[in-house]
This record gives sequence, structure tokens and C-alpha cells, in this order.
Amino acid sequence: MAEKSEAKQNRPRSQSEQDRQQRLNKALRENLLKRKQQSRSRQNLQPSEQKS
Repeated sequence: MAEKSEAKQNRPRSQSEQDRQQRLNKALRENLLKRKQQSRSRQNLQPSEQKS
């Protein structure tokens, strides 16, 4: 059973499935970058807030 499910993951059934997977990966990457930027900006703001 496990071998069959692995084969499906490695070989998407159709072009639309590949497109959907690519859009999902792109969105996940963009969200990750946004969260990194937000956490960096928050870290940069915190020291100045604590001083005042």
C-alpha cells in the first residue's frame, strides 16, 4: 500500500495536478518570505520601543 501512495506523490496524474502543485508551492514560499520579513521588522522595532 505504501509503495502505491509514494508513486502517486512522485508522479502527479495530470498537467492540471502539476499546475495546482506548483501554485501551492509558490504560495507557500511567498507566505514564508512574508512571515520572515514581518518577524524581522518586529525584531527591529522592539529595541527602540523598550528604550522609550
